[in-house]
Order: sequence, then C-alpha cells, then structure tokens
Amino acid sequence: MDWYISEKTEDEYLNHTAGIKAREDLEAIWKNHGMQEIHMVVGNDNREDGNLIQKLNRHINKKKYWKKQLACTKPGDVVYIQFPVRNHTIFLSSVLKQQIKNNVKIVLFVHDLEYMRHVKEDDISFKQKQRMKMEELSILEVASFVVVHNSKMKTLMHHRLKLSNEKMIDLEIFDYLIDAGKKKKTAIEDNNYSCIIAGNLDKKKATYVYSLPEDVQFELYGPNYTGSSGGNIHYHGSFPPAELPFELEGSFGLVWDGISVETCAGVYGEYLKVNNPHKTSLYLASGIPVIIWKEAALAEFIEREHAGIAVTSLRELKDVFANLTKEDYAVMLNNAKEISKRLTVGYYTMEAIRKIEDDPNN
Repeated sequence: MDWYISEKTEDEYLNHTAGIKAREDLEAIWKNHGMQEIHMVVGNDNREDGNLIQKLNRHINKKKYWKKQLACTKPGDVVYIQFPVRNHTIFLSSVLKQQIKNNVKIVLFVHDLEYMRHVKEDDISFKQKQRMKMEELSILEVASFVVVHNSKMKTLMHHRLKLSNEKMIDLEIFDYLIDAGKKKKTAIEDNNYSCIIAGNLDKKKATYVYSLPEDVQFELYGPNYTGSSGGNIHYHGSFPPAELPFELEGSFGLVWDGISVETCAGVYGEYLKVNNPHKTSLYLASGIPVIIWKEAALAEFIEREHAGIAVTSLRELKDVFANLTKEDYAVMLNNAKEISKRLTVGYYTMEAIRKIEDDPNN
C-alpha cells in the first residue's frame, strides 16, 4: 500500500484551512492516485525554548509521535513525505531507518533545502548552517528515493551532499492544480507586451521590484507592496493562490529575485540556480509564457519547451519586446497553454511516481 503524510495544525484539519499551494497540490495528487493519508498534527515549534533537557524531551516526544503514526505501515508499503517536514525532530532519521529495516520505502518530495538556500547568508552563523546541513542530510541519506526540483539541484546534491544519483528523481517543474471549470483570462497578444510579477512584494524580499525599468509595462500581484501604482506600474492587489490564475493579465510572467534588475544577485540569485520557483508553475498553469533569468535552473526547461525567453538583465526587456514578432509570441503562448494542460492535472508529479513504481528495486 502507498501512504502519504499530511502535516497540518489541528485548526487546519478542523477548518479545512488552505495551506501552502505546492503542498496542498501534492496531497491532492497523491490522494487521487489512491494513496492513503496519515494524519500528522503539527504543534507549536518550541524546540528551541527552555533548557537542554526540555528541548531533548520535545524531540523525544516528536519521535514517539512519528513512530505511533507510522505504525500502520507494513512490509512492501511506500510512504511519501513532503520535505522539509513540519513535525521536525533530530530523531526523525532513526524513525525512518526503522521503517526501511521493516521493508517500507520512504520517498521524499523536496520543496526547499534550507542549507542550500541559506549557506551564503552572512547573518546565519556557521553553527546554524552546520546544524541545518546535518538535520537535512540525515533524513535525505536515509530516504529510498528523493524527488528533487531539477537536474541542477540533483547535480549539486550529488556533489555537495554526496547523495546517490540513482535515488534522486528529477521532477522538472512543480504542478499547479486549478479549477478546470473556471475560465482564465487571455494573455495579451498585441505588440504592447507587459510583464506580470506575482508573489511576495515586500521590499526586503523583492527589492528589485522598487527599481523596475520605466520603458516596460509591469503588472504586479501580491501582498506587502509599498511602492506607487501608476505610469508603467500597475498594482492589482493580492489574491489567494487558487484564484490567482484567473486574475493575471499580461503577456509574460516574470521569474526574477533579489535586489537588482541587472541580475539575480545574492542569496536569492544563487538559490534560483537550483530552485524551481512556484511562480513559474503559476504563470504556465495560467497559460502565460515566462521571462526568466538566464542562469536560473528552470531557464533550461523554458527554452527547451519554447515557452518563454531567458534574459540576463531586466534592462533587456525593451529591446526583447521590440524585436518580438507576433508569430514568435504565438508559438510561446501556444506552448505555455500545452504545458498548462499538464501542470493543472499533476502530470509531472505522476511521472515522478511512475519512475519510482517502475524502479526494478521497488
């Protein structure tokens, strides 16, 4: 039997509160595939509070809880877990090791790698970085299979974390489920091309948004925007992830991050080199082609599928749009719509599951 771990707070379970879109989508795909759910109620993360004995006891209690919830598994079963887990404990790897000894396979679907993302941040101590690495690595090493974002992440994890290539599976891109019965707005196809920017628009997170080129139209969607709206910048407000695909208006969705419009520099730029930003899936699920940083890991997918354009700087956009023909844009638009058909039904997740099920050692 195949199982999947569902981690929510008690309130989220009782009130059916929507969680993070990518995690919710994975659970929906797994459930539709016939997997059985294992509930894991997430409590307050107070692991760092109190003295050493109190901290240790909290980790021990979380270990006991994991063992209790996984007691339903039998030899030959497979358990799918979203990583990083919310119910984290330093003893989780020992719980998973016991499952594997009992001939239960453990599959991790990676959302984020805290160590990879924060390794170059100056405000995080070396001790904290090493702890992140040890906590993540202990679980990743134990897993039977690890579904990673893309081939770039796979290569980095092999070289930096020494994970076996054989047990890592390239997802390619995150799926993005949407209501098939609702009609999406049509991407703008005239020569006045514009860029959509969707996501957290907080100045600390998306500094580049506050110095955008003035010769291109930008359509902004998301919380925490404190800039002006007018001229070439139009702020449309914030919408829930499930509703956003039906609100977006523009020619291209922009996948960019960091402090500069010149390049995706710093910590966020480095992470884009291995990460699959969920907003890429949002745009494509909405049937909208993508503008992406040329060094981003997903640039390879976008260019291969002819579903957008890779650039090195946002200063290039004016010339890119000026030289873009209606015919070229129509091709990208059509390809984005074709990818949308796959993303919105969980195609890429199911392909990863198929590879796991087809593995000769499974």
